[in-house]
Amino acid sequence: MSSVLVDLLASGSVEDRSESSTRDGDLDTNIVFLRRTIESAHVPNPAHLERLGILLAERYDSSKDFSDIEGSISSLSLATDIMWDDDPSKVQCLSNLGISLQSCFEHHGNVSVLDRAISVKRAALEIAPDTHPLKPIYLSSLGTSLRSRYERLGQREDMDTIITSLRHATGLVPLGHPLLPALLNNLCCSFQMRYDVYDELHDIESAISAIEQAIELTPHSDSSLPGQLDNLGIALRCRYKRMDDNEDIAMAIFAQCLAVELTSDPNGHNLWSSLGTTYGIRYDRRGNIADLESAISAHRHAVTCVPLMHEKRPMYLASFSDAMCSRFRRLDTLEDLECAISMQRVAIELLPDGHIHKPKVLNNLGNCLQLHSGRVGTDLDDLQGAILVLQQSIDLTPERHPDKRARLHNLGICLWNRYQCTNELDDLEKAISVSLHSAELTPDNHPDKRARLSFIGVALNFRYERTRDVNDLENAVSIARRAAELTPDDHTEKPAMLNNLGTALNSYYVRSKDPLHLDEGIAALSRVVELAGTSPDRDDSPGHLSNLAGLLLSRFQLNKQLEDIEHAVSSFRLAITLTPVHHPNLTFRYTNLAIALQARFEEVGELCDLEEAIALHRATIERTPDTLPSIAGFHNHLGDALISRFERKRDRRDFDEGIDRLMAATVVRPLGSPAFSLSCALRCLTLLSEHPEFSSSEKVLLAHTRMMEHLHHVVWLGHSVSRRFEMSAGNEVGSLVCAAVSAAISARALPQAVEWLEDGRALVWAQVLAMRTPVDELMEHHPSLALALHDVLLQLQHSGHYSFDLESDDVHKVSGIVVNPDADSHRQLTIKYESLLGDIRRCPGFDNFMRPKKFADLLLAPETAHGPVVFINVEKTRSDALILFPGGTVSVVELSSLTQGRAEKLLLLWRSCLRSSGVRERAIALGGYGGSNQFFHVLKLLWVRVVFPILDAMDLIRDNRIPHVTWCPTGPLTQLPLHAAGLYNDEDGPRVYDFVVSSYTPTLSALRRSQKALDSRQSIHPSVLVVTQPHTPNLSPLPGTKEEGARIETLFSKSHIVSEALRDQGATVESVRTVLDQYPWVHLACHGSQHLSEPTKSSFALYDGPLSLSALMSAMSDKAELAFLSACQTAVGDEKIPEESAHLAAGMLAVGFKGVVATMWSIGDADAPVVVEAYYKTLLELRLAPGAVPRGSTGAAYALHEATKYLREKVGETEFVRWAPFVHFGA
Repeated sequence: MSSVLVDLLASGSVEDRSESSTRDGDLDTNIVFLRRTIESAHVPNPAHLERLGILLAERYDSSKDFSDIEGSISSLSLATDIMWDDDPSKVQCLSNLGISLQSCFEHHGNVSVLDRAISVKRAALEIAPDTHPLKPIYLSSLGTSLRSRYERLGQREDMDTIITSLRHATGLVPLGHPLLPALLNNLCCSFQMRYDVYDELHDIESAISAIEQAIELTPHSDSSLPGQLDNLGIALRCRYKRMDDNEDIAMAIFAQCLAVELTSDPNGHNLWSSLGTTYGIRYDRRGNIADLESAISAHRHAVTCVPLMHEKRPMYLASFSDAMCSRFRRLDTLEDLECAISMQRVAIELLPDGHIHKPKVLNNLGNCLQLHSGRVGTDLDDLQGAILVLQQSIDLTPERHPDKRARLHNLGICLWNRYQCTNELDDLEKAISVSLHSAELTPDNHPDKRARLSFIGVALNFRYERTRDVNDLENAVSIARRAAELTPDDHTEKPAMLNNLGTALNSYYVRSKDPLHLDEGIAALSRVVELAGTSPDRDDSPGHLSNLAGLLLSRFQLNKQLEDIEHAVSSFRLAITLTPVHHPNLTFRYTNLAIALQARFEEVGELCDLEEAIALHRATIERTPDTLPSIAGFHNHLGDALISRFERKRDRRDFDEGIDRLMAATVVRPLGSPAFSLSCALRCLTLLSEHPEFSSSEKVLLAHTRMMEHLHHVVWLGHSVSRRFEMSAGNEVGSLVCAAVSAAISARALPQAVEWLEDGRALVWAQVLAMRTPVDELMEHHPSLALALHDVLLQLQHSGHYSFDLESDDVHKVSGIVVNPDADSHRQLTIKYESLLGDIRRCPGFDNFMRPKKFADLLLAPETAHGPVVFINVEKTRSDALILFPGGTVSVVELSSLTQGRAEKLLLLWRSCLRSSGVRERAIALGGYGGSNQFFHVLKLLWVRVVFPILDAMDLIRDNRIPHVTWCPTGPLTQLPLHAAGLYNDEDGPRVYDFVVSSYTPTLSALRRSQKALDSRQSIHPSVLVVTQPHTPNLSPLPGTKEEGARIETLFSKSHIVSEALRDQGATVESVRTVLDQYPWVHLACHGSQHLSEPTKSSFALYDGPLSLSALMSAMSDKAELAFLSACQTAVGDEKIPEESAHLAAGMLAVGFKGVVATMWSIGDADAPVVVEAYYKTLLELRLAPGAVPRGSTGAAYALHEATKYLREKVGETEFVRWAPFVHFGA
């Protein structure tokens, strides 16, 4: 610390030893004489030993010869050992031994020696009565050693003991004693030191009280008075930083000015440096440039006066550089900043490793480098260097040190600045993380708390703009409002607080469209401009003006009030005028002005506004490197302006360049915004659709290609599963994919159409499946990357299905900010995963690792493909079937009589049929509706418009078995029973089941993965887990499940199939999860629950609770093969996102099963045992018959085909609700 702390014992002991030296003559001669005397004595004399120890210590003080201090300790130790306990000189001898041990510690830093020094000094105090004249000095000496240990180990107990000892010492000294002011000064410094670490206000109050008493007792002529006045100033400025009381800082400066005036010490440089620091603190809070100039003058005086090799010179240089850095911030004089950086580097070089102040200087250098980066045009090398030294500073700072929080805050700002340059989400995550840590360490009543919270709000707002997590936005607005309210109007930080609030409210308005948020934001930013003004001396004025203009522009677009747009344009112009030409934000301000001018043109119609806007956009692009993420936005704005001019002048050149610019904004950039690029691609498609005379199939396909490239990034793995499904629905991903497929089909790009159908469907399940990607080939070539990826994939498997609900117990609040550790951890894992993928793809031969597969890689292996896969694409402009044959041939069938509207109407009719039949959940009996003309009508339309044209085009050849077809529909068709289509009102009419065995798959990849896994590992004699739940608490009974379980258990027993049955109370969540991974086949007969808003919460109702899909994700093994979900509606997805296949059947494929039997609606409790028994009987027969189950197949499709046929014949063909719900997914 910079306080002047008097070491009383050291000064007293030196004085005592000096007197001895003067009496005994030459020091070396006396030491030789004493050694001879001691050696010649028959019995050692303790007085001689003590005197020798003192003389050796005195010689060590000047020579620093370690052998002298070793000899001193040896002599004094022997003297104390042979002294009687009642010897009155033993106290002084122990004290001198403690001094020598302290000197020994200071020489080589051995803490055990320091421990011994403390022990010896405590022994002296134990035998010294309070009436001993030197006891106060002994207590102070103990404090000196404890302070050394505290600085090394940071144990609060030592600091508390120091204060207790000094209080005891001051209590022993009467008023008027010359020692009392020095003791009070030391007590002040100790309170100050404890306050610096533990930030307890009563300590700084005690420090001020003690030093004020010391000053009152010290004569004006005393040489110690300037140091005491400086300590008073230091304590007052600490209280000012905490309480923001102007009187404290005024008194601090007065005291320190008096100190430098009174000092006659040529080494008074420490007083000048301290005064400069106090002036700097007042400038930081009040913004008066006179204070800053006074700070610079004082620091310059200190640096000029201090000797070149003085131990404090590095800290004076560091403090001086801080003041120069502040002047750079104010006046934007680059020479000041470069001078500051130079001084910081010199200071760091002069400070030895382990120096207590080195972390502070590293922190200050980091701040300067960060400023330099922005000043010279976003120099990433400067930012990298700043982050490096800031991290070093934090690593060297103890957790409880009060400066830790400020250093964390500085690192957060630096990481955020780098994020703005690179758009790397990892930087933003780290910035928020370290800033939250900083806020957590900052007491609520600390004046810096509001600025730290406000910055977190800014960072959260940026993360919201990137990830669209509304929780971030709500937090941003909440803490920005709180920070603004906590900041006094006359505080220099008030404009910054209000500015951050205004920008957060603007984001909130964009999301909520609530004009109240917009008006509040404009009010806040207007107040900013009012408080801060628009002086060229303020480097933040252009930003304030630009932000205000942005909100005025938003309000104009809402209300079309010309006053708002005029104010916006003039504010943008003034912001540009006040921005230095080299400033990195100048290009953004050009763009903002251009957008406002275009908005005014579109309202007023003056072409000159649009021409100026286009010129500004062109200038912006010319100034911006193509590698910066912002270039996409600049291309988009220029494209939009050119299209606006095209609409006015009808010049095709404007249209073509506008499309080209918009297309340039859609280019996939590693650090770009996927949502923004997606919107640009959609804008291109809209324009090309509206102006077909200027369009071409090449342009349309390119725009669709760019759109498809961004979908996976919009439905981002870093979100929770429910959020990803929401993003899929909100962006209408299914409709976008179907439109792209239609465009590809129109262009006869059929392989491309298959790729897009695959790449754009079931995005969330594809992400789940990706977590099980094998890394064998990567392991062979790059084992370290493979191991790292494998570790991350395992963690993502367990975290990716969490809901991250804010109501969960893991959520806590940091300074009023809602923090969700599970969501944060998952997001950071995703960032790490994406970074690893980037590293892997840069390796030779792995550039396509885990990327969307091309057509050739999607094809099913010929030896495992059993029949065609039929994709049915339903889109508003056309509907088609794409038939992928086992050999890889693709043919298209135009479904001319099927439109999107007709498909949606079919689905509505079908749902009406099901509702009329009372089909809601598995029940003891289902309502009959067998002869309904409505059922006949829907199934007839499905046959005529969809299934028959496809089967007719396939020209299926039957050998000794019925062919197999796997359906992969889109849109409304995903929830319609294609496998039951037919003309049932004609007894001899065609039925689909007479021509093909039907299966379904959510994606081609899911089917391919299942077939490949079965081909390499298929259970010849599988074991089965049978779970039945006839009496689930709080749900209707299912007595048929008991019969169902008994039938298949008997069947398995006769077939010598190993099985385990968990029934009723034995079928708990834990018991099922414990054994689930031991059985390739699983049969679940119970109630099922479809959770549409969060499909991974879809579950099976067991005795003590739901067995959710998310629980299954972490419980399954790779040997999982076949599941029969004898529950209700396990193959029904969400009608809002049909392409996502958000149902239990698809989920079971995603968690590892290769084939799944599920239900499209509820099943009869009496029907299930019939179907199940027939299914397993047929399946086991097929498995035993040579060649009956081909490679890559479970045989389940054919087994279910026969089982439903058996039930159909038993209950009647027109009982559709009873036999048609059963479907097969997968292989």
